[in-house]
Amino acid sequence: MMRQTVRILLLIALTACTGKAHKQDNNVKKDSITVQTDQDENIDTLEITRLFREKLREKILDYDISNLAIIQKWNYRKNMYIVLMRFSISNNRVNELTGDSSELDKNEKLFVGMIDISDGLKLVSISDDVSNQKIDCNHTLISDYQDPTSDSTIIYYKEMWEDYRSYPEFDFAKYQISNTEYAFGIRFNRHEPFASGAVDSNVLLLYKNEYNQSKKSYSLNCIFAQPMNLESCFYSYPGSDEMENEVGRRAYFEEVNSIVRILPKQTNGYYDLQLQSKACEGVTKHFSGKEKTSSKTTKKIINFHWDANTGSYQPPVN
Repeated sequence: MMRQTVRILLLIALTACTGKAHKQDNNVKKDSITVQTDQDENIDTLEITRLFREKLREKILDYDISNLAIIQKWNYRKNMYIVLMRFSISNNRVNELTGDSSELDKNEKLFVGMIDISDGLKLVSISDDVSNQKIDCNHTLISDYQDPTSDSTIIYYKEMWEDYRSYPEFDFAKYQISNTEYAFGIRFNRHEPFASGAVDSNVLLLYKNEYNQSKKSYSLNCIFAQPMNLESCFYSYPGSDEMENEVGRRAYFEEVNSIVRILPKQTNGYYDLQLQSKACEGVTKHFSGKEKTSSKTTKKIINFHWDANTGSYQPPVN
């Protein structure tokens, strides 16, 4: 009942910013063994797992658990599927290696790969460990959040990356980054409960398939990594833990929404990306059976350009 009441009050508070309650995305995949297909083809997931293990070899030598997290058809290349594979270590294996299973949650790796099904199953390319990807937190309106009901600072993206890895979903919007190339996205979603409220947020990683001349093979490279959306609500009480009919209660809320636009201008042969962010934050005060909400809205726009040296999108240098 407590959690349901918190959720209802959060939606009411966010309505002050948007004019409507935020619609929850019911397509977020929270099951590590979910298989998205919408395909007519018969996909042998065990063979895909074998292909990943064969390719990665020493990188996952001690990882005895394999979970095909997501597999989904990518319409911008014929007969191509994108796969997100999770590798982890069992309790028994951790104890064998270290004698301490308390580090179990940290022993997980994620890899994204491209599977061509035109003639059997072929692993065309694969990424580095996604869980090591650094998230740039300096360009949207999302930053380290100060809990208004306490003196603590909540670090969303810099130290809590492992919390995102449990909630991935593919973003197959039309990310045409050049005249001939398309990128695809992975969004990692996170729900973080606190004693005084909760935070929901996500990050976006964009990947492109690229030929590595030195290795004579293709690889999936992350070309853009940014925090995108956030919803938070925290509550303070005048002296009682009971929320219902509590005179003086305050709800502090924040909502940040970001979108990526493909611009017509090109830099080094790649279209520029524009990151647009809009943030609304405020407080709802409850008194004498009434409530009053005050809020402010801010916006930010920043363009990212292709950097040939890093092979990724970079913001302007200040």
